[in-house]
Amino acid sequence: MTPGPGVSLETRHLIFLLPFAGMAIAAGLLRLGAAAGRAGPGVIAALLGFLLACQLAWGLDRTRWLYTGEPDERAHAREEAADWLTAHGRADDVLFGYEPTYLDAWEHGAPFGEIFVPRADAKLALEALEDAGEPLGHGVWVLDASDFVDQDRAVLTIPDASPGDEFETVAFGPFLVIRTREPTETPEGFLKATVAVQELSAQLGIGDAARNAQTAAEALERLRG
Repeated sequence: MTPGPGVSLETRHLIFLLPFAGMAIAAGLLRLGAAAGRAGPGVIAALLGFLLACQLAWGLDRTRWLYTGEPDERAHAREEAADWLTAHGRADDVLFGYEPTYLDAWEHGAPFGEIFVPRADAKLALEALEDAGEPLGHGVWVLDASDFVDQDRAVLTIPDASPGDEFETVAFGPFLVIRTREPTETPEGFLKATVAVQELSAQLGIGDAARNAQTAAEALERLRG
């Protein structure tokens, strides 16, 4: 499988270092201010302004939509995808990952239960499937072609492709909603379907394809081992 764009370091990965980073920056500013004597307050104010400008520039570069807003085309497509999930969802559906589209559908009245399969940890993924009990319901996945760290590269359309005859698919803008035609029944059935979906995801260049496929493959190994 050819992986999509690589995983990048994000703010959420550094949140536990924030207090230490803040103290280090504050200590450095105080030392510089003390060394500058009477000009210390002005030096500190200038450095704080510089750091703030750098942070804003970095934020605009890495998470532009948090500043400029989500493109209307994407927002409308997400609403359509949520409406489709609401109309076709069932209480025993098995949802892969924690996609914002699922939340939108739930807010629209989708009858989803509580079967969410984590996509970054094989052990947790398998535990979620085993705790759900059998038989499992239909598998549901959402592929998002616009999910790029560099949002200038975001794609706002995606082909209505399918992993196979056992799946139904529908595309809305950059979102491809995939659902099994029949219940997956067992954890093994869901994980095999997930591998097939992630193979398609890799072909479409979705960034999380390799990581998601690895999660499903490792969970299958744990299940069979």
